Amino acid sequence: AGPKGQFLVRRDSRWVKESCSRVEGLLASFLPDLCGHDSPSVRRSVLSLVSQAMGSCPPLERSRPFLECLLALAHDSDSEISDKASNLVYAYGERHRCKGGERWELLETADGLFEEYASRLVPAAKHTSSLPLLAKKLSSLLCLGRGGYLAHLHSNRRDLLTKFLDSLRQCFSFDVIKATEATGPLIWVKGETMAVAAAVLPRMQPNFAFLHTPQDYRAAAMICAALAAASLLAQASDRVPVFDFVVRHCTSCLELPDAASHAWCLRAMSSCAMAAEVVASCGGEEGSMAGHGTHGAPEAVQERRRESLRSAIALLVEELTQEGLWAEISTMGAHAGASRCSQLACVSLESLGAFAAALGRDFADRYDFLPQALFILLDRLGDEMDPRSARSADLALRCVCHHCGHESVSSLLYDNSDYLVDGLVLRLMHLDLHPSAPRMLAAVVKIARGAGEGNFLDLVALVREPFAMIASNMSVYARHLHGRHAQAHVSILSLLAEVCQLGSLELSPGRAVLADQTDDRPPLTAEEEGRREEAVAFIVETSSLVATQASELLHAWERLRWDLLDAIDHSVSALAACQDLPRRGRAKKEGEAEQGGLLPTIATAWPQLMRASEGRARGRCLRTAARLACCGGKFATSRVTKDLWPALNSMIAGGDDAGRCEALVALTEVCASETGRLALSHRTSLRCARSLASLCRDLDRRAAKNTPPPLVDALARSLNALKEADPDAVLGMLLDPETKPLSQTSSPRRARLASPSVVF
Repeated sequence: AGPKGQFLVRRDSRWVKESCSRVEGLLASFLPDLCGHDSPSVRRSVLSLVSQAMGSCPPLERSRPFLECLLALAHDSDSEISDKASNLVYAYGERHRCKGGERWELLETADGLFEEYASRLVPAAKHTSSLPLLAKKLSSLLCLGRGGYLAHLHSNRRDLLTKFLDSLRQCFSFDVIKATEATGPLIWVKGETMAVAAAVLPRMQPNFAFLHTPQDYRAAAMICAALAAASLLAQASDRVPVFDFVVRHCTSCLELPDAASHAWCLRAMSSCAMAAEVVASCGGEEGSMAGHGTHGAPEAVQERRRESLRSAIALLVEELTQEGLWAEISTMGAHAGASRCSQLACVSLESLGAFAAALGRDFADRYDFLPQALFILLDRLGDEMDPRSARSADLALRCVCHHCGHESVSSLLYDNSDYLVDGLVLRLMHLDLHPSAPRMLAAVVKIARGAGEGNFLDLVALVREPFAMIASNMSVYARHLHGRHAQAHVSILSLLAEVCQLGSLELSPGRAVLADQTDDRPPLTAEEEGRREEAVAFIVETSSLVATQASELLHAWERLRWDLLDAIDHSVSALAACQDLPRRGRAKKEGEAEQGGLLPTIATAWPQLMRASEGRARGRCLRTAARLACCGGKFATSRVTKDLWPALNSMIAGGDDAGRCEALVALTEVCASETGRLALSHRTSLRCARSLASLCRDLDRRAAKNTPPPLVDALARSLNALKEADPDAVLGMLLDPETKPLSQTSSPRRARLASPSVVF
């Protein structure tokens, strides 16, 4: 006690320490929570209080509550607050990098905070809006000491770092039930055209179990960005392989793929999403490292950083394109795990687009990036059984095009055709090793179909020789060697036929007129004319081979008969279109040799088509034969008279409904063609008319619910076509069946009309 009853306090080091401890305990209960307040004024007041207290009292410089406040405010949305707090955190980190006892005391405080944050990460992700504040603290803590703290964790507390990475990965865990209603892709395209920029953005809440809102996802992505920035800087500056450790931790979950395991699928999806976010934040304009301590670093550090990023992406691409992984996904995708396997495929494919966004043109220039990714992307793009993964592959290809300097996906394929065509042909020639090769060919055809004018001819110029070799090797004898790959063989034939048909349409001189456009293109140069003639030769040769082989296989693989018939249709249409193309000079002589391509094909395919005896299959074969006859001109007239007309009449009179419908469609096409009218005698017309009249009466006797609408529609169309070809024959149908012949009636004759039919 002092004079006059006053208390005197001895302000020694003990008193200062106890006072700071009381102040710290008082503020620790509420001050860190105020850092997440909605009002900038409140957050600014907290920062002012913390900075003044730490500046006036040295013991408070190491205060844990005050450090938490600075960590949260360093990533504040208000730039003034974040800049001031970042400077204080930077000063804290510089003291952390010093030597002596203070350094270890600061490390002990930081380790305690990091361990607490890592344990709170998953619970915070499970609750809406609980993650953003924690993410700010974690992001600032990861960047502490310009990557020095992460280097300390890797060297001295690797168990703590591993626990944190596991917790962060779990934040990206997928909910398979919600994943079936996926709406938002990892890559969002900012437009409809192929060349518009694609940006890497997160999947939204329908695809994640924990991250319920976009704000929560952005918070998790902020942690990934800080982790990538600090680890890359530590690896480039201090030569501590932290970034490699993070990437290998992500790839470890992709090892030993087991798509049948629900837990493995969840780990693989979450690891892939986390790796994509980590890598996406490392490059490009949106993933700039400025603000994390790398801006203005020496050129040597920047080069080591880029090399570390390239090495990490090479490892990730290798893991995501391994054949074992996609074999598991494809196998399980057809069984019980279709939903989760499809979701894993989507995330993996879109991650490849994220890697391209991070590397830019380097992704296309180096052989260990784009070639590996391109084959997988094309393979999944052609998968019609999984439209979701096909859409993800398309988005990833667009992202690669934008960030690697290609105008479109077709130009991407053309620029990389040196290895793409060889790899595709090698896969098609060894279907035992690559059973999914037809899907890749389907993707190439799909891209070529969407290419602009002229690009298709460029593609044909590239694939002419290898595709012709494939067509010649897809012979009838292949079914004895690869019977279990029958579907793959037929798919290849169908795709080759489709390529030929698309090429014939591209070369057609009336293409612009049919599209209601003005054909104001300049005359072709000698080089362009040569390319056109090479394309015509390719189409004629390939179409002839495909149609011939498809007809030979028609009765060997009956379950694939419909695909083979479509291949014959497309091939013959392409051949017929090529016969009508204008030719000049040397091309006329070549055209005379090519005239034999269509007629021998018709002669070979015709007997196989007329062999079919089953109801609907026979009707479909007759329909294909009718299309051959329409293209054959006078060459097919005798075949139409002797074979096709009697077969159609027989099918219409006694076939089932499906076969009748196909036969009626064939009759309509033949009646509308010049060849069919030349081969149509009046007697044959009367026989067809009687068969149609009998079918009309049969449909009238049926109940309305038992009358197939397609059959009625096909009958009406065939009647109209026959009326145009021979009006007298159809007029005879209008008479009552009991009308007596002219020889048995007195003159003048009065005809009795039949009752109206449902067809009329």
